Amino acid sequence: MSSPSRWAASPSLGVSIIFPLSDSTCRDSLFALRGKTHQLHSAVALAEGGQVTWTHIETAHLTMRQFSPEFLGRYLSAAGPQLYQSTGAYHLDGLGPDD
Repeated sequence: MSSPSRWAASPSLGVSIIFPLSDSTCRDSLFALRGKTHQLHSAVALAEGGQVTWTHIETAHLTMRQFSPEFLGRYLSAAGPQLYQSTGAYHLDGLGPDD
């Protein structure tokens, strides 16, 4: 990819997933996830007196549906550049399938 991006690890796909910085990297990321199951990790830690006293991690397994290039173009147009702030270039809520 020629455009700059920020990276996040994705062991479930065996590759890194990007925080995309352009429509091109959004498109690449979504096509890489299309039809595959991947993991989203969420974690929290509690610190008291400068010491971590509690941590918890949950993992969600998500399968992205198959979609056409036409659907992807419509999605990218509708969602806009806020996708650039989202790992994997998608939002869990908001726009729904229309393909």
